[in-house]
Amino acid sequence: MGRDLGTASLLILLNPNHLIPPTPMKVPFMYGALIAIFNAILILVLFFLGYHNDAAKLASLGVIPSIISVIISIVGIALAVRAKRAELPASEKFSYGSAFVTALLTGIIAGLLGAVFYLLYVQLINPELMAVQMQMQSDKLAAKGLSSQQIEQANKIAGFFLKPVIQFLFAAVFSCIFAAITALIVAAFFRRDAAPLHTAPATPPPLA
Repeated sequence: MGRDLGTASLLILLNPNHLIPPTPMKVPFMYGALIAIFNAILILVLFFLGYHNDAAKLASLGVIPSIISVIISIVGIALAVRAKRAELPASEKFSYGSAFVTALLTGIIAGLLGAVFYLLYVQLINPELMAVQMQMQSDKLAAKGLSSQQIEQANKIAGFFLKPVIQFLFAAVFSCIFAAITALIVAAFFRRDAAPLHTAPATPPPLA
């Protein structure tokens, strides 16, 4: 009996998904949370490397962090749809609509969790990020030859959109739009038709 208990414990450790009962939201929530975690790790890595504390270093990154974040999201959404399809028997249809809903929910959950983390990040971990972003914006405008008055006016507008709450709202809305666009594409690759039924050939009538 002790051996059977040990074997069961090992199986649980190797496959913890058996502990979670299958629900419609299991896959989207699990993969959405993983996407948010990896994006949070990306933000924290940039923070600890000093890129979020120096305007020049932050500007040197360009769109690289955004590209990495998009790749993480697309890969995570695709894996979520594949995992959802794998829950069904191979002979059962996995429609475009089912794939689309799974991808959409995964992307929305990832975006909302990521927006919540970012709000906590700029409020509790790195409240100076807004000032760094403003300085980066000023440096870019100055490099383009704008006057100090023009830079000041531009910073007033930028300052409003860089407020944590406004960024949270924009991130939440953008995540929904991004999830919808990604879902439209990913669903086309992971849809699956039902396997054809194999029927036994009709037996010819006996000869008279």
